[in-house]
Amino acid sequence: MFAASLGSTNLYIMSAEAKTVKLPYELGDVNPANIQQLRTVNATTLPVKYTDKFYRELIDNYTAEYMKFCFWNGFVVGAVCARLEGRDTESCKLYIMTINVLAPYRRKGIGAAANF
Repeated sequence: MFAASLGSTNLYIMSAEAKTVKLPYELGDVNPANIQQLRTVNATTLPVKYTDKFYRELIDNYTAEYMKFCFWNGFVVGAVCARLEGRDTESCKLYIMTINVLAPYRRKGIGAAANF
């Protein structure tokens, strides 16, 4: 069983023993004031080193609607950055540039159910 939405959320996961684990988390926007946190999460979880230009373009060219942090107990534990491609056509697609969860918080359903 999964339940999630934007904002303050409780995520419920059924374990193999049929016990429900409650994982409180919140989603928040990536913005110029916290872009360094995104750099840290990306550097920690991804094999690619993104340039300063990548982060400048995120802030300058993309909306916060598709760039989110996942906070667990007030700490950033995951992030996603995406963009719309082909907005003016019938075949508009969402391109996920990065999506990640810090290792200790994986397998807890955050990435799957966060509705990033």
